Amino acid sequence: MLHFRTTAILALILSLPATVFVTGCREQDNTPAPTTEPVQRNGYEIPIPSREYWDNTNALKFEYEMRYDVDGKLKRNGWSRAYFSNGQLEREGSYTNGERVGIWQFYDGEGNPKRTEDRKGIVIWTGPDQDAVIPGTEP
Repeated sequence: MLHFRTTAILALILSLPATVFVTGCREQDNTPAPTTEPVQRNGYEIPIPSREYWDNTNALKFEYEMRYDVDGKLKRNGWSRAYFSNGQLEREGSYTNGERVGIWQFYDGEGNPKRTEDRKGIVIWTGPDQDAVIPGTEP
């Protein structure tokens, strides 16, 4: 039985076109690769939605947007929400370069507004999934 399989495999290999075996032996192409200008990343054009969950559950703990800053580092940039373990909204607001900015609304464990904080700063994102360029980073 083993001899039959070996013969069948060998027959299959010999029936393949020779190009399958010599593709790695072709002459080297010395044509220079096309050059392109490096991509200029403004840093804030594409939100990356992120979610974290309470341990061992499917209950949402945080949802926030990450974007690259002008130095190419991924930080919280955009709308954010945090939830109590019972699923009620705990707080919501906006981040710029990993810092809370603008108006942040806090809620009690039953979802009722508890307090509002004004963190100052420039608020770029007033809601989830907004594509916006932060002032000063335009091309």
